[in-house]
Amino acid sequence: MMQLLQIPAPAAHMEVTEALATAVSEAAKLPVEDQNYIAFRIMEEIAAEKKWTDSFSRSPEILDDLAAQARQEIAEGKIYSLETIL
Repeated sequence: MMQLLQIPAPAAHMEVTEALATAVSEAAKLPVEDQNYIAFRIMEEIAAEKKWTDSFSRSPEILDDLAAQARQEIAEGKIYSLETIL
């Protein structure tokens, strides 16, 4: 049987948004399997966010380069705005 844990309140220096607190509170009412699935998805999302943050912190000019490339492709007519297509 899966062990259930009591989660202590966050330390004073750790702030949790009302939205996150509400989501966790609601998730805690779900069956264990659903709670584990939600926890897994949250951890995947956190890992993906860390990966992007790490990638861009090593090469901050990447975003500038991508933006410049997009502007150039728009100017050359290679890319169209969604409004134009629709």
